[in-house]
Amino acid sequence: MIMPAGDSLSRSAQCGCKVLAAVMRLMSERGSSVASSELRSLPSRVSLNAWELDEVNDSPRWWNFLSFYSTCFVVAGFITKQRGTWHLTDAGAAALSRPAEDVFREALHVYKVSRTAGSSSEPVDGDTDDVPVAPTNELIFEDLKQRADEGIRRVLAGRSPYEFQEMVAALLRAMGYFIPFVAPRGRDGGIDVLAFRDVLGASTPRIKVQVKHTPSASVSVEVVRQLIALLNREGDAGLVVTSGSFTGEAHRVARESHRGVRLIDGDEFVDLWVAYYDKLSEQAKEWLRLTPVYVVSE
Repeated sequence: MIMPAGDSLSRSAQCGCKVLAAVMRLMSERGSSVASSELRSLPSRVSLNAWELDEVNDSPRWWNFLSFYSTCFVVAGFITKQRGTWHLTDAGAAALSRPAEDVFREALHVYKVSRTAGSSSEPVDGDTDDVPVAPTNELIFEDLKQRADEGIRRVLAGRSPYEFQEMVAALLRAMGYFIPFVAPRGRDGGIDVLAFRDVLGASTPRIKVQVKHTPSASVSVEVVRQLIALLNREGDAGLVVTSGSFTGEAHRVARESHRGVRLIDGDEFVDLWVAYYDKLSEQAKEWLRLTPVYVVSE
């Protein structure tokens, strides 16, 4: 979809266009994803004026514009967000070859169409591209969610490798598995956790788990291959859990393995922690304690 140039962008939209273009370039440089906490350092990568750097509602203007307009880019399919990580989609990667303002206008248009679908009360074309002076509930929610995701990932990154291993075992218990073995402190290599469907391990699958606490790095394909080599009994299944991410090759080898191998990255781990939080032991909750927050929907 190519949008007409139209009128000049407002000052807030110009800032939003500039910072979103910088974020998309950053994601491309980092292999298509970046932790939202890293976006706080964006002023070191893009020229921002005093007005854009000025604080409004306890946040710099450029950050408010990034939070608001990034929602448009999500709706337009250029980026996705999950648990403190922003991902560049294939459409977003392709958009990098186009003028930043054209991409921004398209994202804004798609967002406005989605907001006014089925309603004739607001015009789509010619509508203002300014962020409201008073933050909308949507903007407040987006900012709260982003801060929460950053906080969760920061706490997770601060846990020791052994603590993260215990968190993985605790999560599997909350999911209904029996855990007959967790590797002791100091042990490296081999199986970190065993998870059975029943107390005796008579039912399959019997899950052999490798745990990698690499919050700012990707787990290599070699880790997946090493685990596959350890699945030497009928009924064995493999699981690799990381607080970070996996390389594309690691995902490919896991998919193509003749053994059942499942990969859980940091984003999915947090999602599962939230989903099974009520079933975690009180001791386990201390490693990553959560409190729900409610925001009025518009």
